[in-house]
Amino acid sequence: REVLGAGFIPLVVAAISFGLSIVLRSDTYAMLGSLGLMIIVGPLLGLIPTIGKYMPSQLAEDVSSWISNVDGAVVSIVPASLVLAGTIGALGLVAATTFQRQEV
Repeated sequence: REVLGAGFIPLVVAAISFGLSIVLRSDTYAMLGSLGLMIIVGPLLGLIPTIGKYMPSQLAEDVSSWISNVDGAVVSIVPASLVLAGTIGALGLVAATTFQRQEV
């Protein structure tokens, strides 16, 4: 369970990077943007409880804690997983729309 929990956050970062790479048309900026979102922006906004708990970094951490069951962590997994899936789904929808409108 700990391996699956630890592997969940890189999957979230990869999904965000893939969507951003289509939108930004640059893999470098997409990787930097997704890492910045997960490592810098997310924890900074985590200081504001009403906003920070809905950032992808916090949601991925909640789901990862639930998967790995670290120290008997009790998190409400349904809201965390739904909001995280909605965030990644919205980014995927924007990326798909952008990809259809771009010349390859």
